[in-house]
Amino acid sequence: MVSTEFGAPKSFFQGFDPSLVATDYGSKIHVWNWKDKTLRQTIDLGGDGLIPLEIRFAHDPAQDWGYVGAALSSNIIRLVVGKGGEVATDVAVRQSWLKVEGWALPELPPLITDILLSLDDKRLFFSNWLRGDLVSYDISDPAKPVLAGRVWLGGSIVKGGGVTVPDPADLAALGLEEQPERPVIKGVPVQPKLGP
Repeated sequence: MVSTEFGAPKSFFQGFDPSLVATDYGSKIHVWNWKDKTLRQTIDLGGDGLIPLEIRFAHDPAQDWGYVGAALSSNIIRLVVGKGGEVATDVAVRQSWLKVEGWALPELPPLITDILLSLDDKRLFFSNWLRGDLVSYDISDPAKPVLAGRVWLGGSIVKGGGVTVPDPADLAALGLEEQPERPVIKGVPVQPKLGP
C-alpha cells in the first residue's frame, strides 16, 4: 500500500493558508507492508510533490506503475515499483503556475484535485480545480504522457471572474486566445463552489 501526506486536519478545516505549507502539509508518500504492518519506504517528493493527494495505479495487475497528483505543486508524479518492492518516482507531467492579478498570491497554481486512469490504462484524466480545466493525457507510454485534450469548466480564471491573466503568452500556452468563458448549462451560468 502507498499513502500520501496531504495535510493535518487542523489545517484544512480552517481553510488553506500558504504560509503553513512547510509545517502543516506534506510532500511525502509512504510505502507499507500490510502483512508485517510495517513502513517499508518513505519518499520525499520535495518541491515537485507538495501536498500529494490521490494515488492511482494501473488497473492491469501485471503493470508496475502508477501516478500521484501533487495538489499544490500541480504535478503528476509517476511511481514505479521495482522487483524488490522499492518505489522510484519521477515527474511525469509538470504544470506551470499562472501569473495573475486579483488573486490572493501573484501566481495561481492549477491545483490538481482528482486523478483517474481509464480502465485500459491508456488515458490519465485530472482536474485543475483552481485554474478550472479538466485534462486528458495519452499514457500509452506511462513515462511520457502526451496531452490529448482539455475542457474548461469554470475555475478562477474565467472571463469576468475577478482574476486576470495579464500575459497573453500564458494563455496561449494553455491553448487559449483569451480567458475562458464561464460555462452555461441549460441557460444557467455554472458557479462552482470554492469553499464552505
